[in-house]
Amino acid sequence: MFRTPMPRAVRRDVYGEDVPLFGPRRMGLVGHPQGKSFIRAGLQGIYLRQHWAHDAEGQRLPEVVLGVASGLYLLHYLAPEYEGWRRKVAWRLASSGFTKYVGDCIREIEAAGHAEAAREAALLALCNRLHRVRPEVLARMRAHGVCLEAEVDTAAPLARMLDLSVLTLPGRSAA
Repeated sequence: MFRTPMPRAVRRDVYGEDVPLFGPRRMGLVGHPQGKSFIRAGLQGIYLRQHWAHDAEGQRLPEVVLGVASGLYLLHYLAPEYEGWRRKVAWRLASSGFTKYVGDCIREIEAAGHAEAAREAALLALCNRLHRVRPEVLARMRAHGVCLEAEVDTAAPLARMLDLSVLTLPGRSAA
């Protein structure tokens, strides 16, 4: 199951009091709503950024945006398991990878002076609020038509690409 971009009123209804976790410009997603760029190799004077290409003067290149309206989805796994999410917390904090609200929550947890186990429990709880969808939230997402339930086996390619041998995915045993 994947979230799809949501208008402001929908995300308020879907997430309730957790809506600040998903930021004012992220359209109800944990990460950014921008996709990725596909650019033909061998073009001169083209420079790639993380999400778009630009020319030598730093101007974004004209683009054709493909997305939901054309039946195209880019499935983005930001945190399929806690350990991977946790390893990237410091990097995401430093690179504005979290919304300001999530970053503030993490800094508050880290500054609270809890013992390591309590700090990790608080971070795990935050990670779960961001990346695990409670049944009542899923029901509201379905009602608003803002979730994509993939009919393809995404678990095996994900595990192969990201070497998630320690992860037990639903319907699969740890190997």
